[in-house]
Order: sequence, then C-alpha cells, then structure tokens
Amino acid sequence: MKAKSKPKGYKAKQHRSDATAKCSIDFSFGDVNSQNLDINDARWREAPDDIKEGFKQARRWWKANWFVGQVINLRTAFFNHGFELVPREPSKKNLAKLKQWQEDGEGVKDNTWPAVMRYVGEAVREWQLMDNLITFWRTKELPFLLPAEKVKYSDAMGVEKLWASLGHTQKDLEGGEFDDKEIKRYSTKNILLKDPKVPGAEEEENYLVTTRQLRGEGLGWPELYRVFRTLSQNESMEVGEAQYAMMGRMVVEQHKIGFEARSSALAHKQANFLWDKERSDDILKLFNGAMGHLRTVTQFDHKIEHVWIDPAKYDGDKWETIVNRLMWWGGPLAWMMMAKAASPYLLDMLGKQMIHERRFYVGPHLNRVLAACGGLPCPCRVKWCEDIFRDPRLAWDQIKFLTTQGPLSLTSALQSAGRNPETEGELKEVEAGANRARFLPIFDASHGKRPGEPGKPPGTKTGEGQN
Repeated sequence: MKAKSKPKGYKAKQHRSDATAKCSIDFSFGDVNSQNLDINDARWREAPDDIKEGFKQARRWWKANWFVGQVINLRTAFFNHGFELVPREPSKKNLAKLKQWQEDGEGVKDNTWPAVMRYVGEAVREWQLMDNLITFWRTKELPFLLPAEKVKYSDAMGVEKLWASLGHTQKDLEGGEFDDKEIKRYSTKNILLKDPKVPGAEEEENYLVTTRQLRGEGLGWPELYRVFRTLSQNESMEVGEAQYAMMGRMVVEQHKIGFEARSSALAHKQANFLWDKERSDDILKLFNGAMGHLRTVTQFDHKIEHVWIDPAKYDGDKWETIVNRLMWWGGPLAWMMMAKAASPYLLDMLGKQMIHERRFYVGPHLNRVLAACGGLPCPCRVKWCEDIFRDPRLAWDQIKFLTTQGPLSLTSALQSAGRNPETEGELKEVEAGANRARFLPIFDASHGKRPGEPGKPPGTKTGEGQN
C-alpha cells in the first residue's frame, strides 16, 4: 500500500505523540516572547545552556520579578553608600579642583561629574545583577558599560579578545562626532574591539572586563542563575492567580430548583420539580436586569446562591516556598528584609560581603577606568564609607569615644551625622556672638552654673572654689 504523503510544511521534530500532546500544558505570560509556553520548552528559561541566554534571563527577571528587583536595588544602595572621589595626591590644589568640579556639576556645560556618577551607579548595579563588568571607552572620552548579553569575551591563555554588538544603527550615530568609517564600524554586529586590522582601533578603543570566573575561562554565569527555576515557578503561579482574578470579574447568580431524593419513596416525585425551560424562563424574566432591593416568592425547592472564586485561592501562604528559596540567593540583605526582629549579625555579614566586592572587584575596575579615560580635574580614586555596615548604637558609641578621646575630629563626627561641617561652624559662630545667651541651655541650681558663667560651684561655701 502506498504510504500517505506528508502534509506541506511538516517538520518531524515538531511531531508529538497523542499522549505527549494531552500531557502538555500551555501557559500564557502576557509576553510576546513567552506566549503559549509549553511545559516541554520551559527549560530554556529555567536552565539555559548558552551563557548569553543566561544573561538575557537575568536581566529579564530583574525587570519582571518583585523580589529580585528590590534586592538588586538595595544591594546597589548599600554598596554605593558614602561614595566619593578622592585625589590620588591630596594636595590643597587638587582638593580645591575636585570640589569646584563637583559643585559646578549641574551648572556648567559639558561638566563630566554627573556622567561619572551615572557610570559608577550603573557599574555597581550591573555587578550586583550580572557578576561581570564590561566597560568600553574611546581615548579621552567618558566610559560606558556594555551589556554582557551583547558581547563575546575570550581570555584564553591570558590573551583578551572582546567582540561586541553595540546595537546602534547608522541613523543613531549620524550627526555626532563620528566620521563615515566609524559610523559603519559601530553599527556593525559582532565587531572585534581594538582590532589590529582596523586603522586606529587599537589606539582609540579601550575596554576592561572584570568577572568572578577563573582566568582563561571568559565570562562567568550570573549568580541569579541559581534561582531561575524558582523565578519561573513564581511567574507561573502569578499567571495562574491572575487567571483566577480574571474569572473573578464574573459573579454567578445560581438558582437551584428541585430537591435531592434521599429515599426511594420520594424519587418518583422528583420528576415534577426538575429543571424545565418554562420555569427557567420565568425565573430569568423576573431577575434579569433587576437592581437594588428585590422581593420575591419561591417554592421551598428554589434556592438562590451567588457563586464566586474561593478566597482560599488567594492565600499568601503559597508564596512562602518561593520567598524562602529567593532569600538564600539574596543573602544577608534578603534575610534582613524579611526578618521580624533586628539582627546586627546580618548587617555585619552584609558588610563583609560588600567590602570584599568593593576591594577585589568593583573598586579596582573603576579606578583603572577612571585613571585611563578623560574628564576628571585631577587623578582620582574611588572611596566608600563603611559606617552603614555597623549597628547604629555601636557606631555612635565609637564616634563619641573617639571624639572625646581626641583621635576623631569634630569634622568627621559631623560628617558621620550627615551634617555639613562648614555650615555648622558658621552657625556656631553666630551662636557665640551677641545672641549667645539665647542658645544656652537652662540650668537649675542643682545642676550647677551655665558654661562660662561666673560664680561658685554647687555645694561649696562662700569663698571656696574661687580665685
């Protein structure tokens, strides 16, 4: 017997057995790239083999997931607390230059301080999300980050090569400071940066890559990869709950007629009370369009109910398994977010984590980039404050002790309190002037005289204690 021909457009790899087709589940995620996601195809979201796909998924979850987004943003804020640029040679001239440059940041055209701040903030956040930093800049120009999913990086045997797809069109680059060759180059996909075959590229183009991966192994996977499966499960649960909520837009008014025959003696009478079209039409005629208060008379076998979604479907307990697994990824910061009581040990653990990353990864990266590119008034290095990682009460006790004993300056103490030392100094001078008495605290006799007021100390006889 002649075999039947295959349908037009048939692809063997798309064929599935009836059993598989019946067991498949379609999810609708409201996303063009995730519509009709089949259970058999979900693995690319939960455990991708390609590292670029891993980077794409990490950025997608940061954008879409409420827990991941909050942890990344808070990590960035803790990491960047107290950020400042300090001159490598802290002379009065350099300090004055740096201060003037920062003060004029928003008021002077082409000032680079806001751009440097933006770059640093983006770099810290990108590190928290991707665990890789890829900075690109052209000689004497400000740096910017390259998304990890848009590059290919190799450092085999310690020799670095970086291919990038900048994602710009020729129209994007027209009208700027680029000639025709540069416009063509930077609008092309997968270009080799610092390509020795391209005239001027080696001298003009610069990049720096920092990663947690072993040297010689290229870029490393983002740590968020560890909870991709959890995040995928969370999204599926949210989609399911959203579908319940969509059904909840409709409340069903159900009219139950007839009765349950609990004995054979009543079974023959039940037929007289079963549903029939005439009775159903009469009921609908009475209730359709009726609003407000309605009085009605029914038979004993006519019961009216309003059917809605079971509230238990919205019980928050079902999210505990998701949150618990995400907390292990989020580390000390996530545990602090969810803790029911303050724990200084978690703050100390977070500090150890942040300081380690500042010292070994992000700090050296930023220092090398800012030293190599243009735009700074003098050679600078980055610096962060570590006070935020101490318990507030212990931190203030330490400041009080160091200030009273002498090693800590009043200026540093004011800065720790978030005060401007110059402003406070001017106010203190005003208080010490003609209106000095208005600002002095009131003391009663049992607490002694006010500072600087002549008189005998309390508890002494006349003439004692005086010169």
